Amino acid sequence: MMDKDEAVQKLATAGRLSIAHAEDLYDSLFPKPVVPQCVADWYEENKKDFDYNLWDYLTSWDRQKGSDFKKWINNEIDVLQTLVNMHQFGYEWRKRRSTLSESKSLINTYATMMGFFIFLQALGWISRKTTLKN
Repeated sequence: MMDKDEAVQKLATAGRLSIAHAEDLYDSLFPKPVVPQCVADWYEENKKDFDYNLWDYLTSWDRQKGSDFKKWINNEIDVLQTLVNMHQFGYEWRKRRSTLSESKSLINTYATMMGFFIFLQALGWISRKTTLKN
C-alpha cells in the first residue's frame, strides 16, 4: 500500500504539480480525522509498530488502566476506522483547555461582574444590600 509521501510524489509527477499543490490536493481527497489530545498522545507513543500496539491494547482491554484514551474508545463510534485513518492520512487534534486557562476565564468573568456591580452601586442604582433573585 502506498503511503502519503509516495502518493504526493506520484501526484506531483503525473500531474506536473508542485509538491505543495500535490499535498493540498491529497489532503482535499483524504481529510484528516480530528481527534482529542489523548488519542493523539496514544498514537504518537504507539505509531512505530501501530498494528501490533493497537491489537495488543484491544486484546488486553481488561488489563488496561483507566485513561482518557480508553474512555474515548468506549464512547466513540468508528474508533478503529478513525485510528487507521490517522495512521494512513495523518490527523489533527483538538486542544484541551487547561485548568489554568479555565480558572483565568472564571476569574476574569467574576472580576467583570464585580466591577459592574460596584459601578451600579456608585451610580446609586443598587444598594449594597441588593441581592440577585431568579
